[in-house]
Amino acid sequence: MGFRPRLLPTLILLPLLAALLALGSWQLDRREWKHELIATLEEREAAPPIALPERLEPERLEFRRVELTGELLHERELYWAARTRDGVSGYHVLTPMRLADGREVILDRGWLPPELLERDSRSAALPQGEVTLVASARQGGWGGPSWASWLRPVNAPENNRWLWPDLDAMAQAARLERPVTSLYFLVEPGELPSPPEAVGGRVELKDDHLQYALFWFSMAGALILIYVLFHRRSRRDRPSE
Repeated sequence: MGFRPRLLPTLILLPLLAALLALGSWQLDRREWKHELIATLEEREAAPPIALPERLEPERLEFRRVELTGELLHERELYWAARTRDGVSGYHVLTPMRLADGREVILDRGWLPPELLERDSRSAALPQGEVTLVASARQGGWGGPSWASWLRPVNAPENNRWLWPDLDAMAQAARLERPVTSLYFLVEPGELPSPPEAVGGRVELKDDHLQYALFWFSMAGALILIYVLFHRRSRRDRPSE
């Protein structure tokens, strides 16, 4: 028995081992980032609602609950398609709201089944006049990685069907005059009559990065073990060189 590393297996091992260890380390970094994000979300979700500031800082406001007062512009509803609830594909109703100061925001009122898409079928759930409600702030945009922009689905403003919240295009389609396009707002349950069914802004994040890190480190350990066992075969079992 002996241990004599060979060149080709070693050249194959080193980049694979480096990749597996890098993936494991990346998952540990993601775990730390996720813990910080969860703590931030819990703090912001637990905080009392605030008034929408004049000067908006989207990163600082995202996931915060805000109190909004204004008029709902029902006739300018937008429909976010392919939104699933309990296995049923429907829409999210995005309703512009003109605030008391003249700014206009886009509210995600929640999920609606296709058969209730026509406003006449839910006229009782379209409050008129000034309303005050609590909603959770979110940043718009596609949300996918920049390198995969070719995967981004195409919105259809001409048909009022949206697959991702392009807030600038939505504001233009809804003919808003002073739109807020850095954020949109998820209405909290119970704040407005249904339908649509408000989904609220509470976020539950999975914290499974440690499992993934252990998986990649285990794969690295298994690779090293295979490498060692391969080179510790008896000389007579090795193919002749």
